[in-house]
Amino acid sequence: MEKIKLIAKELMARFSGHNIGPTGGMLAYFFLLSIFPFLIFLNALMGFLNLPIDQIMSELYQIVPNEVVSLLEGYIDSVVMERSTSLLSIGLLAALFSASKAVDSLIFALNTAYNVQNKRSFIKKKSISIFFTFLLGLSIAITLIVPPLGKDMMMPIVDFFGVSDFFITLWVYVRWIIVFSILFITLALLYVIVPYNNLGFKWAIPGTIFSTLGWILVSYGFALYVNNFGNYSAVYGSLGAIIVLMIWLYISGIILIIGGELNHILYTSSKSKDEPDENPKDSIDTKFKKLKEDLEVN
Repeated sequence: MEKIKLIAKELMARFSGHNIGPTGGMLAYFFLLSIFPFLIFLNALMGFLNLPIDQIMSELYQIVPNEVVSLLEGYIDSVVMERSTSLLSIGLLAALFSASKAVDSLIFALNTAYNVQNKRSFIKKKSISIFFTFLLGLSIAITLIVPPLGKDMMMPIVDFFGVSDFFITLWVYVRWIIVFSILFITLALLYVIVPYNNLGFKWAIPGTIFSTLGWILVSYGFALYVNNFGNYSAVYGSLGAIIVLMIWLYISGIILIIGGELNHILYTSSKSKDEPDENPKDSIDTKFKKLKEDLEVN
């Protein structure tokens, strides 16, 4: 219990010392810029897979406030009516640009959390940024596509391969394990590769667990609060959905940063315990030598 208090105290100190709040706002801004172009790309991908994007939207109602999902659905409907190839291309490029800026901000935040400067070359920095831009985008796409694949969607696959109905029942539960595993692996790679001083996979696990579970629980809790108690439209009018989306993205960004901070706190506390105590004899010899030097000077 005492250790948890110390960790919480250190996190509170770092929240202001490392400017986690402002950095979370910066992440939310770039996430917001990338989310709408990403929906254009996701809609095209769902069409290629012959899967209705409405099923993804219905799943989002469980973890995202209703106002936000309604906003996204309206945006997708307007894009579908346009059916412009150039719009899809521009949307993909805009999503990649905005997402890369968000990843750059996240890389800066994690290096700050680990108390190091990113001394990599420009090419390495951009390579890591591009890699995680695609990895995060792919992970988000998979985690949005997999849950809607319920019993009805799996029936053609079951009939084609001739497997038993037990596979369908098993899939209903396994799909959520897949989603959690994808998020876990992606965040673990983020915490291992991004910081300049690589602490190894072992010290990335605590922050990864915190960020994965924390994001899921906070998203469910925030959606529950907004859907039942929070009426942002009464205050902000038509901008209420955007405000709710920004708050959700802001909280998500802070959770990602705190995960990195938690990894470094646990690492430094463990290393401080592993350091051997000062040898009393060495301490006495050092003090005697210093005293002798002072006498000779005088």
